[in-house]
Amino acid sequence: MLSQFVIKCLDEFDQGTGDIQFSAVRYFKTASENAKEKEDKKALNVLSGTLSMIYDEESDNYVPQAVMADGRRTFAMEDLDDSGIDTLKETLPHFTSAWAKAQLSDIIGVRTCEQPFAQTAVEENLRLFNETFDPNEWVVCYRAVRRAFQIALKSKIKNNNFSTVLQQIDSAIQKMENCNGSFLPLKLIEIAVPYISEEKQNQYLISCRKIFDKSIVDATTEPIVRYSVAIQCELLKKLKRQGEIHPLQLELARYYEKIATESARHPYQAIQMLLCAYRLYDSRLDREKRLDLHEKIEELQHAGLHTMSSIPIKYDLTPIRSQLDRLFHGLSRQEMIVEYGRIALIYNIADVRRGVLEDRRKNMFLNLLSKRIMDEEGRVIKIIPPLDFHEPEKDPNLFHEHMVAYVTDCRNLGESISLRIAYSYIQKQGGIETGDLDFLIDNNAIIPDDRKEIIKLGLSMGLNNEVYAAMHILLPQTENIIRNLAKMCGDPITYLKEDGTEEFKPLSQLLNAENLRESYDENVLFTLETLLDERGGPNLRNENAHGILSPAKGSSGAALCFLSLLIRFLSLYSCESAEVLHKLLQR
Repeated sequence: MLSQFVIKCLDEFDQGTGDIQFSAVRYFKTASENAKEKEDKKALNVLSGTLSMIYDEESDNYVPQAVMADGRRTFAMEDLDDSGIDTLKETLPHFTSAWAKAQLSDIIGVRTCEQPFAQTAVEENLRLFNETFDPNEWVVCYRAVRRAFQIALKSKIKNNNFSTVLQQIDSAIQKMENCNGSFLPLKLIEIAVPYISEEKQNQYLISCRKIFDKSIVDATTEPIVRYSVAIQCELLKKLKRQGEIHPLQLELARYYEKIATESARHPYQAIQMLLCAYRLYDSRLDREKRLDLHEKIEELQHAGLHTMSSIPIKYDLTPIRSQLDRLFHGLSRQEMIVEYGRIALIYNIADVRRGVLEDRRKNMFLNLLSKRIMDEEGRVIKIIPPLDFHEPEKDPNLFHEHMVAYVTDCRNLGESISLRIAYSYIQKQGGIETGDLDFLIDNNAIIPDDRKEIIKLGLSMGLNNEVYAAMHILLPQTENIIRNLAKMCGDPITYLKEDGTEEFKPLSQLLNAENLRESYDENVLFTLETLLDERGGPNLRNENAHGILSPAKGSSGAALCFLSLLIRFLSLYSCESAEVLHKLLQR
């Protein structure tokens, strides 16, 4: 039984004005704090918590309003025991608010599967839909009718309520026949499409067409235009009128081209609109049009590179130069080569992980926006979606992509500067002959005898200011070295195809080979991976293999970093270079 104190609190709440949906939780929380009896506190806490929860479609359940990174959360369904359900059943008749009755009855119905409460939830959500109906401010009313639809769709009460919900939806769509620029009629049509007659499908197709014609004005209405076309295509498929889909898509494509023309002063927006148009044209029927659009996109990408303004950064190089002066002062040629191999950073996986998480904490926009990776021509070559707000490491592959992007950003700033200054010290020593590299290559345990001369040639070119040419030799040879290292560790370096033929494993699989990772420093393998085999990084190996490594990237800071890491890598497997390295470490 509810006490008089609790009933009084319910009556006072019910007589309140304003948006009770946002005040309910705080009201009942405060009432609980003021209650003297333990049972009253518990009952009011249950009400406060229950009204704070939100419905999650994916789990088809109510979930906490907030979950913190450390595991703390607001009220959840697991906090609602049998006595809490009894409290909700007792308090439900005391509410008149459609939102409160809909929420409480729905939660009881979800928890107990009792049909009368599901019935009440449908009725109250429909009442809330009608009370809050507004084509311009449509989110609240849409959520209400959608939840009513979902509950009614379930088989136990479908016969009683389903047709009522469809009638309410249809009535609302008819009311908005002359509305301009609203998502609500489209959202309602989308809900109803699979469950309506052919006659209604034709009627709603006409409604969608009217919305399309009214909205095809400028870029501001693009989301509504796109959405209306998607619903029309779905209806045309249902009506078996697929032949009308392509002409409709061509209309949308022309709309995107029009917006792109009007956005010529904003290259990025124009590119996005042309890409939308490009995808809508058929690769076979509209081939010439697609080629024309591709050419326009490339022109805008080049133009966009020239209009992008750089952020001026003042960087004091004096400390870096002073430190490098001390490192390279008085070194022999061999020592200088090995010392250059120590300049590139080996990125610690744990540190990079912390860096990614810390950047997200400092900059909230990183939690909302995708990261776009562009090449030298202005083409977007990779889009990295944002991490999950509550569980950033939920998707390991996506988190790895963010780690690669983090390392690339770090490398493009300070590390590249240090490498270029260090590289200039080697240039001052004069030309490096292949014989100068005997100490590093001749007795190296991981280089096959038949590859030693070509690797010497590649390294001498790289150290003699012919970095771009050197990349074409050293990148494939490095892959072969990693393959040999994996084989030495006992990992298979080939795989059998279904037809019985045998293929070499790609670099991505070699770098993640089980025995290699157990036997070798995973931080070194990760650092190499970020340079050679990731689209979110320089991707040197793959671009070289496909013949698209440009002279600019092939002699960039990333290329110098690869050269440095390769020398360091090889230094570990040669007795002579190991002695040089030991001597340098003692300085």
